[in-house]
Amino acid sequence: MTTPSPARWPAFAIAGLMLFGPRVRRGGLALGILLHGAIIVAMGLFSFGLIMIAALMLASGSGRRESSASIPSESRRTTGGRSRRPPSVHTHTSIPLKGHSMRTVVTPFLPAEASESELSDCYEAWVSAYADFPDRPAPSYRAFVDLLRSPTNLLGPEQFWVARALGRTVGIASLTLPQHENTRLTVTSVRVLPKMRRHGVGTALLRATLPTAKAAGRTTVTGQGLKSGGEGEKWATALGFAKVQEFVLQRLVVADVSPDLWAVPMPPGFEVLRWTGAAPEALLASYAQARTAISDAPTGASSLEFASWTPDRVRRHEAELRARGDEQRVVVAVHEDSGRVAGLTEMITTPSRPELGIQQETAVLAEFRGAGLGRVIKAAMMRWLIAERPETELVITNTDAGNAHMIRVNLQIGYVTDYIVSDVEADLGRLL
Repeated sequence: MTTPSPARWPAFAIAGLMLFGPRVRRGGLALGILLHGAIIVAMGLFSFGLIMIAALMLASGSGRRESSASIPSESRRTTGGRSRRPPSVHTHTSIPLKGHSMRTVVTPFLPAEASESELSDCYEAWVSAYADFPDRPAPSYRAFVDLLRSPTNLLGPEQFWVARALGRTVGIASLTLPQHENTRLTVTSVRVLPKMRRHGVGTALLRATLPTAKAAGRTTVTGQGLKSGGEGEKWATALGFAKVQEFVLQRLVVADVSPDLWAVPMPPGFEVLRWTGAAPEALLASYAQARTAISDAPTGASSLEFASWTPDRVRRHEAELRARGDEQRVVVAVHEDSGRVAGLTEMITTPSRPELGIQQETAVLAEFRGAGLGRVIKAAMMRWLIAERPETELVITNTDAGNAHMIRVNLQIGYVTDYIVSDVEADLGRLL
């Protein structure tokens, strides 16, 4: 076998460099230009040297490229065990951007171990979704970090993936595995920086979550809170998701509402009771039963099931909120003759966003409907909230778009309608 002449070694080295990634290829290009420039000067082989330089420039622009991998509800979180590390799924693809190929990589993300720089990049990607909802103030960076580092939301444990490109995070995905009801489902959220959309980043992030969903025995992927008719909904339906439910988002700006709207008298035969945190033991069973009254609310074609409230489940819910530092306020209407809880409404406030109230469930048992109890207890909640938390500036809520009665009740006490959002679902097997 003939050994190559040492004079050819630079050529072999340059050829080898062309087989590596973009940075190494650029180094090979620079070395090749120097070598063939020297050939032109020393030997006068202008045509040969120029042809070889052109060939190297073409080679340096080709080769392998990589991509990122790992839908949107901003779920509320509560306590639980530490998040398990997601499987090490690394996906790579080539994403063209303004005539160039951008390498993106999706990896599992553990907020508890992330640096401030990584969290800051994630925050920018996370709050980018608020561009679709300009009337909804985004959480502060600190509030976001507190939210992210809570290991589970109210449904179950949550895991994260990030997409990185150009040295920074350009998208983030989360996967929640419900632990009580809805154990066939995942709730998945994908958020991508606006300038990086339409380049496959969101799809790569979604796909990175799917092996975890499959390993957990889930069969349906659910996405929540996509702006109806917006880019996110169009993206999801193009991937095979179906719209299964619509919600009306409403907000109450305290400074814009007259407290007179909250002066709603209780109808005869009922009394208003209220508490913060744990429900009184004497009302616990009746309160749990009243919470199940929401189960006949409209749900469209959604597969999501309402919680099955029992006294034990109520106590666990209360304990989860306490452990997070959240404050839970409950107002109930009690039927005086029977002593039963006829209706209830719940409000959550968080230490990280003291200016915000989150209006949760409102439910009235069927036999007590028609007396205006929903409006009464919601108005009583607002009087109480503002009296004890004058720093409250905004209260937000969402209601199934088919629940015209509750939407009207909200309008009567000062809410205004902001947006219509959608929930979508897809069969996991079709996405794999």
